[in-house]
Amino acid sequence: MISRKQVISNVLLLSSATAVSQAALALSMLLTARPLGRDAFGQYAACFSLTRMTSIIFNLGMDTWLLQKGRRGETPLGKLVAGNLALKTLFGALWFGGLWAALRFLDPTTYPADLLFASALATWLEALIMTITYSFNILLRNQVTVALTVFSSLSLLGGTVGLSVMQQKAPMTYVLLRLLVAGLTVTWGWLWLRKLVTLSLNRPVMRATLGDLWPFALSDALLLVYTQADITLTAMFLGKQAAGIYAPASSILRALFVIPSAVYMVVTPVLSQMTAEANPRLTRVIRQTDYALLGIGAALWISVSVFGPPAVYLVLGAEFAAAGDILAIMGAILLVKSCSYASAAIIVATGKQSQRLIVQAIAALINVALNFLLIRNYGINGVAWVYVTSESVLLAGYLIVAEQGRLQAVREQRAPQAQEERP
Repeated sequence: MISRKQVISNVLLLSSATAVSQAALALSMLLTARPLGRDAFGQYAACFSLTRMTSIIFNLGMDTWLLQKGRRGETPLGKLVAGNLALKTLFGALWFGGLWAALRFLDPTTYPADLLFASALATWLEALIMTITYSFNILLRNQVTVALTVFSSLSLLGGTVGLSVMQQKAPMTYVLLRLLVAGLTVTWGWLWLRKLVTLSLNRPVMRATLGDLWPFALSDALLLVYTQADITLTAMFLGKQAAGIYAPASSILRALFVIPSAVYMVVTPVLSQMTAEANPRLTRVIRQTDYALLGIGAALWISVSVFGPPAVYLVLGAEFAAAGDILAIMGAILLVKSCSYASAAIIVATGKQSQRLIVQAIAALINVALNFLLIRNYGINGVAWVYVTSESVLLAGYLIVAEQGRLQAVREQRAPQAQEERP
């Protein structure tokens, strides 16, 4: 059984490293935006938003599924991870073909073919990194996750600083840098993981994985809709200039998501194990997780609201001043999202993924419908308020489903005791 000290130390370790990493990534993004300007950065942001939103075709929710299954001991972790990586590679090839077919329907001034495919390759490599780091999370070897994360983010920052100093104005240059860093990180992570677990492909395990994935795949697909649709719809309806303004604010916000996400990634497999073992400490750990993420979210919201707009203006200049106003609007999402992570950990751990889908579908539908209704009349301000609204709807639904999962776990804990006490 994992001790409380182990959980807290892993959360603190991962959270601290993630904070450093995301600060570096956010700064890298800002240093990319400034030399590129609104138009070229709009292309960069639009291509990555589209590839991320469609990456569900090869991700299939496998990383969330891995968090639930990894510590249960039913199948060796090495077989689960190897199958995950193999399936991402197989479906990734199909995804590349789909992007090629979609090119004829996309505006080439916003989605240049070479930039789109370089972005797609970087997105695929970053998905492999996610599987590898989740494996270390499950093993509670987060010192390795920290090393990989810090190496990746600081390497990208260092390279971006160099390109920015040289006043490189071609977005492809920055994408190629991202490709190089992702490739090195995948290689290092793969070699390190092989020292800890035996990675082996097993066809029955892969078939069983595919059979279990549909609720996780659909969940991640809906997640991508209400977290990536804003930039994609902005690029498609308002053009690359509007995307270039909206994307910095959205990217900074998403970079900060990784701080509560670090808690989620450590706590979810632990809660899953406690649920499977009917551990009486489950409710207390859930409550502690709720309080911790509520505090993190509130601190992030206040910090972004106060310091976000002037920081954006200082780093990016007057050309991107409107991005600071957008960031101030969306700051409340940091509080909402942190609370959502707490509920999501309970939902995944207690096996309520199917009910989660209903909530996500409602939030995604609201997000897309309101964007279509408001984007032309209210521009990027309207897109920001739609994002706040859809995340609030998501949290409300998550709270209900998470409480159902908690109560079910409590009943399952008490059932054996009741049978023992029965005369």
